[in-house]
Amino acid sequence: ETENNRSACIVGTVSGGSTISYGIENVFLSVGASTSQKITKLDSTTIVIAYKDTNTGFGIAVVANVLTGTSLSFGTNITFNSAATNDIDITALSASKIFIAYENGSISPPGKGVVGTISWPSISFGTAVTFHSGSSGVSALAVDDLDSSTVAIAYKNLDNSNYATAIIASISGTTVTFPGEETVYYSNNATYNSVVGLSSTTFLVAYGRISAGGPGAAIIGTYTAPGGGGGGGTTSTSTVSANFTGGSLSVAISDNIALSGNVSTTSTSSLTGNHTVTFDNPSGNNASTTATISIQHLTILGSAKLISGTGT
Repeated sequence: ETENNRSACIVGTVSGGSTISYGIENVFLSVGASTSQKITKLDSTTIVIAYKDTNTGFGIAVVANVLTGTSLSFGTNITFNSAATNDIDITALSASKIFIAYENGSISPPGKGVVGTISWPSISFGTAVTFHSGSSGVSALAVDDLDSSTVAIAYKNLDNSNYATAIIASISGTTVTFPGEETVYYSNNATYNSVVGLSSTTFLVAYGRISAGGPGAAIIGTYTAPGGGGGGGTTSTSTVSANFTGGSLSVAISDNIALSGNVSTTSTSSLTGNHTVTFDNPSGNNASTTATISIQHLTILGSAKLISGTGT
C-alpha cells in the first residue's frame, strides 16, 4: 500500500472456505513507496518479497518470518540490482534459495536473472546473468521453478515485435546459465504473462493476446535438457484448446493450480495426465480484453493462510 508513503503487506487467514480475515499491517519499506512487488514462499512461515524501491529505482529483496498470529518480522532489505529496475518476478528454489528475473531498466543488456541465498536476516546474491541482450528490453516478466535447479521465464520480447517468449534458466549453487535459446510461444503482441511449473520438464503459461483483441490464452511448454553430447537445451510449446475470454474469470485447475484473470464470464478447466489444457466455452464477447492474468499453485503459506501486499 502507499498510505503515508510506505509499503506494507498483510497476512490473511482463510476460514470456512470463503471467509478471509486479515491481521495487522506489516511495513517492509517505511520511507518511500515501492512498485513491482512479488512474493514467494520458502516454507509455511517464511516468505521473500522482491520490489522496486521508487526512491532509488533499485531492485530490492527482503525476507520475512510469520510470527505468532498474523504479525511479520522483516530481515534486512538487500539490493539485488543497483540500477533502474522495472519488471520483477521471483520464485523459491528451496527453503533457503530464490531466483529473481528482472528488466535492467534502460541499461543494456536488459533481461537478467540472479540467485539469492537466504540466511536470516539477510540475503546474499550471486552474479546476475543475462537471458535477453536486446536493446529495447523485456516486459510482463513471469517466472516459476520446474525443480530446485530449473526455472521457466516468460516475457514479452520488445526486440522481437512484442512476441511472447520463454527461456529456461539452469541453476547450480548461485551460478545461473541459460542452456537453450529464447523460444516464441505466441508470434504476436502479447502481455500479462504468468507461468507455473507442472513438472521438471513442463510448464503452463497464461497470457493476454493484444493483437487478437485481448482474449486470454494458455499454452504448455516442454523443456528438453542438454544431451550428453554437449548440445544446448531446447524449449518447445504446443498449442492447446485454451482460450478464455470475457470479463471476471476464475478457473480452478487440478494439480493444485489456480488461474484467475480480469475477464467477464466464468469458464472451467482441467489438466489431464498428459497436461493438455482445455477450457469450456464461456458466454459473452469473445473479443473482450484481458487486463490481468495470474496463474499459481494454490497453497501460499499453508492450508489456511495467504499473504498479499501492494505499493505504488
